[in-house]
Amino acid sequence: MEVVRGVPVVISIYFASRVLPDLGLAFADAPGGRFLWYLVVGLTAYNSVIIAELVRAGVESLPRGQREAALAVGLTRWQTLRLILLPQAFRVMLPSLISQLVVILKDTSLAALILGQYQELLRASNLAAQQLDNPIPMFLVTGAVYVVINWLLSKLDEYAERRGGRAGRSRRGRRTATAPGSTPSPPVAPLAKDRVTS
Repeated sequence: MEVVRGVPVVISIYFASRVLPDLGLAFADAPGGRFLWYLVVGLTAYNSVIIAELVRAGVESLPRGQREAALAVGLTRWQTLRLILLPQAFRVMLPSLISQLVVILKDTSLAALILGQYQELLRASNLAAQQLDNPIPMFLVTGAVYVVINWLLSKLDEYAERRGGRAGRSRRGRRTATAPGSTPSPPVAPLAKDRVTS
């Protein structure tokens, strides 16, 4: 993880496109073409360690009592992680995962520089700009496509963060309202307005 995380994503994609064919993984008959799979392997190798760090940080941010209680009732370590810790950690790390998805989407444009024959969005717009002799409008449209997609992902991130915060607040409110050993306070009647008698 330390090695892959310390390597730039450009090197990861280039490594996949140069080394995998020598190892016999040419992806000749793969759907989408071999250059797509070199991009997928390079981005997956780089971002998997980033996501693994996000998962580790999300699990470690939970209270230690969650793990100890699960182990105390007889769950194994794998069952504790799968049934108790990961569902709670996923809510914590969901905004970071969506932000990383934005980074992955922007990193796909590196295929235009490394994999010269792969027709991704940036390379396709570059070829169209050369044929139509209008690079500025073409690249403005390409940039607008990236901005719109990333803006939608950012709004999804904000929605997930608000929903997670609202769910956490409502759970805390229910816990305090039904705490064992506490006596619920009686409902307060509304104050009667003073009547003016004649």
